[in-house]
Amino acid sequence: MKNSNDPSTNGSKATPLYRRATFEDVAFIARLLKEFYAKSEQVYGIPYDHESMLITVDDTIRHGICLVGPTSCAGAHISLFPSNCEYAMASVKFWYFQNHREIEIFDALAEACRLAGANMIDASSHHPDNVIGRFYAKRGMRPAETLYLGRLENCCKPRAKAVTPKTVTVDPSGE
Repeated sequence: MKNSNDPSTNGSKATPLYRRATFEDVAFIARLLKEFYAKSEQVYGIPYDHESMLITVDDTIRHGICLVGPTSCAGAHISLFPSNCEYAMASVKFWYFQNHREIEIFDALAEACRLAGANMIDASSHHPDNVIGRFYAKRGMRPAETLYLGRLENCCKPRAKAVTPKTVTVDPSGE
């Protein structure tokens, strides 16, 4: 039986609600995330590619923390914070739940990341309906940045040619 402090048990000694994902879960998780992406694709402006999602989930299981529940999933990668390596940041790559009671998979992911050495977490939420942002705030998180997405060919256009100043001749007499 699992330890009651294990994040996957949801604080009980009962059968775990969440568990570490295995490679056998990749297709299930990718199907859940496909459903999520269908609801939010307009936010990103990037078409969904199922093979890419399979690779992302596989990579998170191999190199990160990935949990799965009956109708939920969550995954994060941990890396050092660039300006202070005493902080390890768990960057949430994905999380989704079909059944609202499984929203707590986020808490289980946060605890699993803490047990793996992270002491900070970053996660995103969608505008304008920021229900998940309020969920984060209830857990002591605060907004730190706004994420902007754009295609490089649209947002990083070459600057206009530099204007060469005209040569001005000054009349020494002041007239």
